[in-house]
Amino acid sequence: MSILKTLKERKVGQWSLAYAAGAWIIIQIIDVMGGRWGVGETLARSVDVTLITGFFLVVTVAWYHGDKGHRKVVMTELLLVTGFLLAGVAGVLTTVRIGDDPPTGQQIASKHQSPSRHTAEAPWIAVLPFRKNIDTEDLDGFAAGLTTRINFGLASFSHLLVVSQSSVEKAAERLSDPREIGVAVGARYLMEGDLRAVGETLRLTVQLTDATDGKQVWSMQSDYDLRDIGSLELEDAIADRVIASVGDSSGAVTRTLASTLESKPPESTTAYEAVLQWTVNRQRGGPELHLRARTALERAVELEPNDAFAWACLAHVYVEEYMSNYNPLPRPLERALTAAKRAVTLDRSDSFAHYSLAMAQYFSRNLDAFRVAADRSIELNPYDASVLAMLGTLISFSGDWEAGLEITKRARQINPDHPGYYKFSLFYDQYLKGNNAAALDIALQINMPYYYVDALVRVLAHVQNGNLDEAKDAAMELTKLFPNFETDFGRLGLTNWFFAQPQLVERIANDLSVVGLTSDWTID
Repeated sequence: MSILKTLKERKVGQWSLAYAAGAWIIIQIIDVMGGRWGVGETLARSVDVTLITGFFLVVTVAWYHGDKGHRKVVMTELLLVTGFLLAGVAGVLTTVRIGDDPPTGQQIASKHQSPSRHTAEAPWIAVLPFRKNIDTEDLDGFAAGLTTRINFGLASFSHLLVVSQSSVEKAAERLSDPREIGVAVGARYLMEGDLRAVGETLRLTVQLTDATDGKQVWSMQSDYDLRDIGSLELEDAIADRVIASVGDSSGAVTRTLASTLESKPPESTTAYEAVLQWTVNRQRGGPELHLRARTALERAVELEPNDAFAWACLAHVYVEEYMSNYNPLPRPLERALTAAKRAVTLDRSDSFAHYSLAMAQYFSRNLDAFRVAADRSIELNPYDASVLAMLGTLISFSGDWEAGLEITKRARQINPDHPGYYKFSLFYDQYLKGNNAAALDIALQINMPYYYVDALVRVLAHVQNGNLDEAKDAAMELTKLFPNFETDFGRLGLTNWFFAQPQLVERIANDLSVVGLTSDWTID
């Protein structure tokens, strides 16, 4: 008897087809339930394993009993059925176990990886659901809204990776210890928030913790009127401040990570470490740190040629080379434009790539192209205060003072602990308008004693207010900080920055001559 004839007589084909049709219907039902009713993947996979096991059982039973009464139960059949059942049970248990294990940071990275980001080294941040001391509909909604807004905002930064809110919430349902939640979702940094309503006061406490050692990296505490929690303006103001303080390219996370790399030779850094070293250079400045950053980033783009953020940082370093005359090499702006355009090509959603392109275009005096890139950078990430401050300043200097000042105002609002350079455009606006008392007040607030522009704006403000002794003292500080001021400032300070502001250049030149500082201030 042929095998085909035997299969036909025992109706194995009919049984198999009938079972397959039933299994297909069950799978479709599970898919519908998953989409509409939230049936989990673990249950769906368990059903798949059960149906596969059932198919082999049906084939076995059909083989031995398809021709009714022709066969009795034999030992071979019992062994096969037992083996299939044991394999099915083992498969279901394994599926459940896999489903219960939360994804690691690496697994999340591989699922959402962008080729232009450093998913292997970049730190993962998990924003835990904000806690409340009382449960009311308004406070519940406010807490949920803050968590969502902060999670969304932090994801706007190219140098950070944010664990999805749903993954964190699932882990928080099973675990109570924040550090265990961090391990479960593969996050190095944990953000926790606490909302306490007492009387008419709402006290908000937010902290960022390093899950590897439990150390607190950053925190803030503020009191608000409890009656305002229904306001989206309050929610936005709080979220923007938290996002900027933590995620900013000079924020808490990058400061913490970069502090461990200052002594590491640039020739031995990874691509991501090179980016972090650049943040040190950007905040502290100087030719030595600039050279370290340039060396490290040029090596980084050789190691990771598809890393958009590394290319963007390198473009910015080339711009600094031009505007500050640090470690000059031929054609710095040409190199900056090439690197910035490469960054944008690699990742058009990277706000920092557009920022670096805007910087290169501005100092190349391509103001229309500068504005397009600047607006796109701000649209992609309105939370990076240091970027907002610089772009707002350059937009002001390009001639659109009103728009530029609004942008720098936002930068100061979302980062109340901002450095003094956030106020440079505000100073020059008041100085140019002849509001001398206001200009002097702003100049005295800048407080960057190791940066020559701090002394420069005080010279200008004191001259305009008739304080000649104070102006001469500030001029001495200026020439000490910038020994070649009279020979180099015309190009580095005026030609580079104020090429679109001839009236401002003329006023600066006149006021500097009052304290004996003269040179050729002509804009070339």
